Amino acid sequence: MVDEQDPKSSTSASHVRQTILLALLALAVVALVYEYSVARPKSLAAWDAVSELLNSNYDQPGEVTNTNETVQAAIGKPPARTRTEDEGKKRAEIYEWRRGIPILVYSFLVFYDNKEDGRILLNAALAERLPSRREKNLAQ
Repeated sequence: MVDEQDPKSSTSASHVRQTILLALLALAVVALVYEYSVARPKSLAAWDAVSELLNSNYDQPGEVTNTNETVQAAIGKPPARTRTEDEGKKRAEIYEWRRGIPILVYSFLVFYDNKEDGRILLNAALAERLPSRREKNLAQ
């Protein structure tokens, strides 16, 4: 016995498959555009702002005036998370920018020293995941 398929059902299935694949392609293109036009430039600009504040600290040793509020104003957003270390003497703020794929982020940490007089002074920064130099040059 020969197994015959209905030509309409196979055509319908191929249209559904094609629609799903085109929708996935459209989502990937939107994610790529968001990655290169929004997430990456914002994270790099924030990193550059923090680097400038750190350099101003190094230019004036012993006169650190950059606080967590200065950093937040330079970046333009509050940290995604904050953690305290060394019995409250050190503080770390984590700044994150969602990438084109929502589960991935560009992030970096900014470290502060908590002073006894209540000031929170900028100490250092560490990039967890920023675009590489090659990626940065491609974006420009």
